[in-house]
Amino acid sequence: MYKFVNKKTKVIVFVIDIIGFVIWAILHIFTPKKIMGKRPIPAHPKKILLIRADYIGDVILTTHTLSGIRKRFPESHITFLVSSKSREILDGNPYINNIITYDPPWFFKKSFMQAFREYLNILFYIKRQKFDLAADFRGDVRNILFLTVFGGIPDRVSFASSGGWFLLTSIARYPASLHESEYHTLIAETLGADIDKGVLPEIYIGENERTFAKNFLDSHNITNNDMVVVIHPGARLPLKQWPLERYAAVGKFLIAEYGTKVILTGAYNELLSVNKIKCLINNENVIIAAGVINSLKQLKALFEMCSLFIGTSSGPSHLAATANLPTVVISGPESASQWRPVGNKYIIIRKDFPCSPCNEKRCTAKENCIESVKVEDVIHGIRTLLNFTARKEKQTISQGI
Repeated sequence: MYKFVNKKTKVIVFVIDIIGFVIWAILHIFTPKKIMGKRPIPAHPKKILLIRADYIGDVILTTHTLSGIRKRFPESHITFLVSSKSREILDGNPYINNIITYDPPWFFKKSFMQAFREYLNILFYIKRQKFDLAADFRGDVRNILFLTVFGGIPDRVSFASSGGWFLLTSIARYPASLHESEYHTLIAETLGADIDKGVLPEIYIGENERTFAKNFLDSHNITNNDMVVVIHPGARLPLKQWPLERYAAVGKFLIAEYGTKVILTGAYNELLSVNKIKCLINNENVIIAAGVINSLKQLKALFEMCSLFIGTSSGPSHLAATANLPTVVISGPESASQWRPVGNKYIIIRKDFPCSPCNEKRCTAKENCIESVKVEDVIHGIRTLLNFTARKEKQTISQGI
């Protein structure tokens, strides 16, 4: 089953698959076992390569599988290949031995020469390591071909959902409409790991990060009695960006209604957007953390000390979930069921369109799905979530008495 939504893309991938299989069969005509080389997972591989070399949220949603994979392969040396922006997610994780970074040009734009040099470097590294087993959590045929097949890894596990089924030695099933973390669970289970359904995504942080976050709040005279709300306006794709003026309107509501301290977060290159929101709100209760908090671990430590997160479906929204921070997700073209937060209380604000979910980079509609979400919708979601949280806390206190 192909995972693509666009029918034209499915047809193109099917045709490429047929051509690819023919070429693969011709190249292995004298080694017929490699043509349909499906075989059991090796019981005791010396070296394992795990791959999820794309975006922050995607990598976060693999972390719940690592304890089970380690338990399945207690003596194996496990290396995780991630993008450079996602490396910090795995720093300090006790279930892996090594982290390597690579930013594939099929996910990250760069010049041809830079992409070629970086690819040769990672390919030669993989070849030198002589991995016995590889698993690509994404199920991307480019990862499978360029990193595992060309890397000379004999046992290769992934989905065949983007094509290239003939390149794999073990294929994980790909049912429709699962959460992304559940797809990662299926990869781990195909490896033979037993994944506890109660295990949640995790990022390991230490006292240094928590001290940094506390000092940041102290420097802005924020105490434990304050209601602190994080607004993260950034999104990787333009189609997932909610208008800045609407974030500002939500910030004004929070300050007027709850006396909230509003913290605006974002990457350094999002400072202009963050500053615009601050100017539009025009209140001393607004604090800019973009450009000050410069690591994912510091950001998680800050989230642990806050009351609410507001933003689109993005890496920080999944990071908020690992901090058990109640979250209001403003959802656009992505599948809300596939990309909802895992591990916290949340509410998803979205409008249903006949064409959603989609993976398109451009929208031809007069009003795209995320712009159809109004300020009033988000305010209603905030009230609903805060009222629910308050009821739960009251129940806990009553039960304690």
